[in-house]
Amino acid sequence: KESVRGFVSSVERLIREGKDSDTYRQAKDAAKKGVDTLRQGIEDLSQGKVTLGTILNGSAAQESRLELDIKPGQTLRVENCCGGVKVVGGQESSGVVAKAQFRASSPQEAKERAATFELTIEESDHLVLVRQSDVVGLQLDLEISVHESVPVEVRVEQGAVSVSDTGASARVTSRLGEVTLSGLSGVVEVNNDSGSVRISKTESPSLTVESKSGDVFLSEVSGTINARTASGDITIEASHGKVISLESVSGDVNVDLNTPPSGNVNVRTVSGQATVYVCEGGDARVSLSTLRGQVVCDLELVDQATTPQRVTGRLGDGKGSVDVSAVTGDVSLGRRPEVC
Repeated sequence: KESVRGFVSSVERLIREGKDSDTYRQAKDAAKKGVDTLRQGIEDLSQGKVTLGTILNGSAAQESRLELDIKPGQTLRVENCCGGVKVVGGQESSGVVAKAQFRASSPQEAKERAATFELTIEESDHLVLVRQSDVVGLQLDLEISVHESVPVEVRVEQGAVSVSDTGASARVTSRLGEVTLSGLSGVVEVNNDSGSVRISKTESPSLTVESKSGDVFLSEVSGTINARTASGDITIEASHGKVISLESVSGDVNVDLNTPPSGNVNVRTVSGQATVYVCEGGDARVSLSTLRGQVVCDLELVDQATTPQRVTGRLGDGKGSVDVSAVTGDVSLGRRPEVC
């Protein structure tokens, strides 16, 4: 206890001595001036006396191209904290076009920053990394061309992401921006905090989409499909898979399957409507239910049991399952209007 009291007394003595020193008084005065300046700047902004354009009134653009040597077995990883990323596959050569826009306090400063800009490219045995860290006043969009069958990984903070015709796997992580994928083959994973996700013409043994806020749209997709969104609609068109799992907390779920259901289809929504269209000739157990809403089944089911909020039965021998449910919202199962 005595040692603790001694330590506390020493600290208190140092604080008293520090407060009496010239250095402490100078630091205190400087801090006060800084706070006053910041407060005045905020007031000027709120009253329209000054704008961010006045503070950053200089701009300069630079476009550069770099060749990429992506060998078989290597993955292309792109990390951009300052803008969007576009990757196009099936090209004769691989390269990256960097379109940079700099904002600074003066045109001269913006030009100097643009003149010294260099994109970071690193390579290892299994990876080619194109990277841009966060820089104040920089807007950077990357356009990348690659050969066929190049796996792609993309991570952005804010900006649109597009990956097309690579014929390989893709993993995308985005905090804010639209994600568009097309012409892929392999494992596909998308994690988007805010923004829509669109995937088309893709065959995947495992396709996973996680979205906190934004719609999810899948078209001409096949494989094991998992999609979840906290706020947003989920729409699937002309697609199929042995296992399909779709969940939305707040949003509608619309599913159009272009093959008779024989695997497992699970659709869940807490607040929203759930609609599933299937081809004739399915082989699955059917369960449709809602707590607050109506259930409609336009198909003839074997051993059908119907109540206003629940319908059960089976298609064929019932080897697979079609399970559609909602907490608040209508649920319906119907025949696909187009020929399968």
